[in-house]
Amino acid sequence: VSESFFRIHNFFLSCTAWLRSNPYLTSRPNRGRNLTRSHCFMLQQKILRVQQQIRQQKLSALVLGNYGFTTTDDLLYYLLLRTPEYAVCFIPARGRPTLYAISFETPELEKTLPEMIVKPITKSISELVKNHISSRASIGVRYRTTPIEVQEQLLKIPRVRWKKFSGAEQIMSIKLPEEQKHLLRACAIGDKVFAELVVR
Repeated sequence: VSESFFRIHNFFLSCTAWLRSNPYLTSRPNRGRNLTRSHCFMLQQKILRVQQQIRQQKLSALVLGNYGFTTTDDLLYYLLLRTPEYAVCFIPARGRPTLYAISFETPELEKTLPEMIVKPITKSISELVKNHISSRASIGVRYRTTPIEVQEQLLKIPRVRWKKFSGAEQIMSIKLPEEQKHLLRACAIGDKVFAELVVR
């Protein structure tokens, strides 16, 4: 066991050393900025893809949410590329989505998610969602990732017909061209790491 542990330990040390010494990763001062722009572009494309699915299902909007770390929505993670502890996202069929999050998380989310309107959670979920509904509407919800107590809150909102939102798996399974580029780049870096280690 001791020998295996040291082998694994040395392997990770070698990986870390290679990554730090790789000029491709260390000599690009604008790399973080480029990744941020890339993420914003991908977020915009992902939102449009979700909104297309909303319209196809003849819905007015979609409500997604993370309600503590015990219940997280994979479609929300697909959009944000992060998992806020507690967040509610209202995505209309057209226009900018609104993301409600815990107050101390909102400043960072505002910086990284310019395609969304980010606001702190100051009211109950039903009150937050109700602010976006002006007339009778059909709103999509993912029952699998929405706790019963949250569903009960949503059902109390008048003039709303709640419908099961489907097709999330299809949306997430089809990679955007920009995502494909990042996957290929990650594979190339992985190949270089292992090639370097094999030579050693």
